[in-house]
Amino acid sequence: VEFEGGPPPARERYWRGPVFSRFDGRTWSPVPSGFADPNADGGGRALSYTVMLEPTQRRSLFALELPAALPTIESDSTSRAPLAPRLTRDQQVLLVAPAAQAIRYSQRSLLRSSHPAAPGDARANLGLGEGNPRTRELAREMREQLPDERAYVRAVLARFHDLPFVYSLSAPVLSERDPVDQFLFDTRRGFCEHYASAFVLMLRAAGIPARVVTGYQGGAMNTVRGNYMIVRQSDAHAWAEALIDGEWRRFDPTAAVAPSRIEIGLAGALPEGERMPFLARFDAAWLVDIRLAWDALNYSWRRNVVGFDRQRQRNAWHELRLDVMPGWQIVGLVGLFIAGWGALVVGWLMYKRRHQERALVLWDDLNRRLARAGLPREPHEGPLAFSGRAAARWPQFAIAFAAIGESFAELRYGATRAGRERDALVATLQRAIEVLPAAAALRTTQ
Repeated sequence: VEFEGGPPPARERYWRGPVFSRFDGRTWSPVPSGFADPNADGGGRALSYTVMLEPTQRRSLFALELPAALPTIESDSTSRAPLAPRLTRDQQVLLVAPAAQAIRYSQRSLLRSSHPAAPGDARANLGLGEGNPRTRELAREMREQLPDERAYVRAVLARFHDLPFVYSLSAPVLSERDPVDQFLFDTRRGFCEHYASAFVLMLRAAGIPARVVTGYQGGAMNTVRGNYMIVRQSDAHAWAEALIDGEWRRFDPTAAVAPSRIEIGLAGALPEGERMPFLARFDAAWLVDIRLAWDALNYSWRRNVVGFDRQRQRNAWHELRLDVMPGWQIVGLVGLFIAGWGALVVGWLMYKRRHQERALVLWDDLNRRLARAGLPREPHEGPLAFSGRAAARWPQFAIAFAAIGESFAELRYGATRAGRERDALVATLQRAIEVLPAAAALRTTQ
């Protein structure tokens, strides 16, 4: 994620995804809620950012709460099915088709923890399902003592905080019968889904509409090779919303048990010795640097190579103001660029040739001349062997070939020479080569 301006604080990094309202006593599932317009004027700090989403094979796009506009997707409509994002009444951003490829989209959100409810939300978010009698009875007793909705919610969160609940990824497997009862009264050990599910059920049992929201919470800035935020699968999270005074309000029961999960991240919330995803660890600084550098390389490839689609090409064309130039000017500029590039290449080759070792230049020229004359040098032949074979082929130039072979062998493989002695050997090599006629003449010489 790239932000326009600074990123939000950790406590406001709730990346909203699927919302679950139907509960059968054991599992949660979504309920179609219809579509709505974005909350462009809902209050709260506005934040604009761009997301590069890896392929998920699902329809959800993730946005910070609360989406203030529909996302603008950078994609080539000629190579992909239309994505056409829509906003549901429960504030999910959904695509028409699953995200089968990496998607880059721009989003604007309002950083606030509440939003107005839609008609019918209360009725759709009160179902208790079957079972879990102990949870229902506890909620009934607490509600009798706390008729005020806000006070009741605070009491439920305080219960999670005060009792010996443990945040853990190694939670015991709950039975299919009364799983919330077993978690609240027996194991008291689990991760965000356990706490969100139990919290919502306790609110519903007290007559307060509530639902489970999933997505991601957190993210870490990559400042090693870039300045963007990475949100990983290890940041996956579940929290809750309660309908109070006509507004859906966010509550995170996990934060009541392990506040460091929200402020620091997964690695800072788990007990010592707890198993966790490898990439969530931060105890090896050098390994973190390598991971971030690799991520930055992968992100640059996605953004600047894979993601350079037709729309981004048009944007670049417009930024360079080339879309206002007539065709002949563009052709002329391209021609000048090609000519300039060719001149640079030729100049570099000439420079390299002039500064290459003089003896090697002379020897390579000789090899090409003799090859054109019908006597190519074998790969295994050294200067003495090759010059000897050339002398046998053209005995009238035997003295020249002998001088060529001996001088080049001494320059290339003999003792290190410098100054006048080396210059003399190079001069001998050059004069001996100059004695030889051109390739065409050698080819006809017997």
